[in-house]
Order: sequence, then C-alpha cells, then structure tokens
Amino acid sequence: MKHIGFVESNLTGSGFQALQISKEMGLRVTFLTRSLEEYLRFPGNDEIFKSCVDEIIYYDDNNIESVIKAIQKQGTISFDGIMSVSDYHVPIAAGVAKHFGLPGLRPQAANNARNKCFTRAKCLEYGVPAPKFASVNTLEEVLNSAIEIGFPCVIKPVDESASHGVVMCENQVELEAAYHTIQANNINSRGQERVKSVLIEEFLRGYEVSVELVVKDKQYFTLGITDKKLVGMPYFIEIGHLFPSQMPDNLFKECEKIAIQALNAIQFDFGPAHVELKITENGPKLVEVNARTAGGHITDLVDLSLGIPYLKEMIRMFLGEEPDLDATKQKGASIQFFTASSGIVTEIHGIELVKQLKGVQELNITCKKGDYIRELQSNRERLGYVITTGDSPYEAKRLAESVLQHVKIITKQKMEQ
Repeated sequence: MKHIGFVESNLTGSGFQALQISKEMGLRVTFLTRSLEEYLRFPGNDEIFKSCVDEIIYYDDNNIESVIKAIQKQGTISFDGIMSVSDYHVPIAAGVAKHFGLPGLRPQAANNARNKCFTRAKCLEYGVPAPKFASVNTLEEVLNSAIEIGFPCVIKPVDESASHGVVMCENQVELEAAYHTIQANNINSRGQERVKSVLIEEFLRGYEVSVELVVKDKQYFTLGITDKKLVGMPYFIEIGHLFPSQMPDNLFKECEKIAIQALNAIQFDFGPAHVELKITENGPKLVEVNARTAGGHITDLVDLSLGIPYLKEMIRMFLGEEPDLDATKQKGASIQFFTASSGIVTEIHGIELVKQLKGVQELNITCKKGDYIRELQSNRERLGYVITTGDSPYEAKRLAESVLQHVKIITKQKMEQ
C-alpha cells in the first residue's frame, strides 16, 4: 500500500476531495497540520478526517524543518509522496519532499510562485508580458510607486490567496487606507508570519482567464484554459468559471505561450500549475502563477469536461507514477457562485426548482437562515455554487446562469426586534 502525506489543505473544496480520492485509491493517508481546529469548523470535515485519514501528524512551526522533525519523531513512518493543494503550504511540502527524496516541485520554484514579488521580478527578467509593478515596504514607497505607475493601481499582499487583501485604488486616499489595512496584520490568513513587502501594480483593463498546466520532465501539458468572471470592484471576486474557454485558437496559443514563459522564468519543473492572465487591448498579460491545482472547483470542471480525474492524476504524479492526461470526452462545464448583499439571511428559495435539472451536477449552499453575510471582499465571502455540464461550454454556462436566476439568498440589515 502506497503512502501519501498532505501538508495542510485549503479550507474547503479540492483539499478535502484530495483526501477522499486518496482513500478511494487505496492509499494510506497522513495529514500533517499545526491544528485541526480551523478545518473542523466547516460542516462535514470532521467525518472526512475520520473516514479518509489514517493518521495525523502535528508540527509546531510554519516551516520545512518543523515538519521534517515531526515526521522523524514518528520513527517508522515512510512516505511515497508528500504534497499540498494549499497555496500557503506548497513551499513547505516541496522542501519536505526534497529532503526525503520524493517527487516534487523544486523548492525555489515553489517560493518564487508563492511570493508574488519574486514572481514579478523573475518574469520581468525573462520578458514575460505583465503589468508595471513595484515591490515596496513603506507608505512613502507605496505613494511614490503609485505616481510612477499611475492611478488606478492595484495593491496586494505578496503571500495571500483567493484575492484576499487585493484592492484597486483610484487615488492616494484609497491607496493609503488599503496599505494600512494590509500592514495591520503581522500574520496572513493562514496564521503564517507575513512577508512585510506589498506589491503595487498597474491596473489591467480586460477580462481574466487561467491556463491549467502540468509540468513533468521539462514537458508542458496544457489541459485547457478557463474563462473567469470577476465582480466587486474595488475588489476582485471570482463568481464564475467556464471550461474550456471559448477563445479563438490564436489567442489560446498566445495565452499558453505566456503561461509557459512565466513557468520557465520561476524555474517551475514539476506538477500542476494554475496561471492567471488578463486579456488586455495590448494582449494577454500575467496576473500570477500558482504552484498547485486550480481552486474554485476548476479541477471538477476539467474532470467533467475532459474525463480527466485531475486531482487523482496529480496524486499519482506525486507518488512517482505517470499521470494519464488524455481526454476521454469533450464537453463543457461551468461553475457559478452564489452571493448576496451583506446582512442577516432571512430566506433561501428556488433550490427545489433547479436541482433536478438535467446538467446540474452539484448545487451547494454554504449559508443558512440566521447567518450574517459579510460584504464581498474576496472569494471567501461566496455563499455556495452550482456546477453544470453541457454538450458545449455555451450550454453549460447558460444552464448555470439560469440556476442563479432561480435561486435567491435574501438578506436584511438587522434582525427584527
């Protein structure tokens, strides 16, 4: 029986799917974590840990050495693979895998992808099309850089995910406020010590896509490109994905070329990559590189569209096996996310109208009556999703949009006295 270790997880979605898939594959599954508490607050996760995880190894500090030490304390445990689907923990998993001689991403490449300033610097060196940027450490540097880059501009922490802390600023007052909000925290949203630098970037006007790739033995395999829908300025909230993109072939090739250039620039050499681009009037430009499978259930869209069990094949790859990335079908798949105005949830209706529709693969509402809904500021404030399929991407997308029309989450500002 092969043995896979997961260093932490994202809080919902693909991380727990990976645990379930590993157990279905007949693997011995170990979960390495500092604490289970943040996972257990989500309904259903307790049962997943009980049914899918053979053992839990606790480590003390957010670094490679602490995880290695915790593993060595177990004495007889040996792994065939160690990985992470969490952006925040990919560099740790890469370093641990290298220490034990297991398949994995080059640790420096993992660090280059994790730190957005490193990504920008490396890609600038290699001439990858990208927005103008500056890595800054003080308010004075922020303001001076914004004058050079021009307003509107974007400010972001360099070590967060899910668009957390990313804000478009139209003037100096907004920029100062966003800077102080970022710097008010010494740790990031997963409890790790924050990198103190922030990134100031040119605001790219255009629409966003992501290139889903797998890299092995210096070969790049492009699974496809995802069309992404964003709302919520001055924030960047992803509320819909469509796979595969319906873009023309020449644009597809240009996006693929830039994604591969970016991966080469950061010396990315192994595993899945989720490369985000903006399509501007001057062509595609790099947004960021993620050294992991895509979030937002895009892995499910790949599976439903191409017949490739993406997460399963990536687990096999980290175990040293050859992944099977050959498509067995060509369909369209879409996910649309539910949102609502901030306030107290008073009513959720329309679910019964749509859940039996042909093509609706999954419908999940993550809030209930009485819950308080925060203002949309990142992907973490989304309230559930619907996944649909169709014979074409067009059909999948239109069906998902029709579900959104029927399902309503009603809120009000305060409870009645």
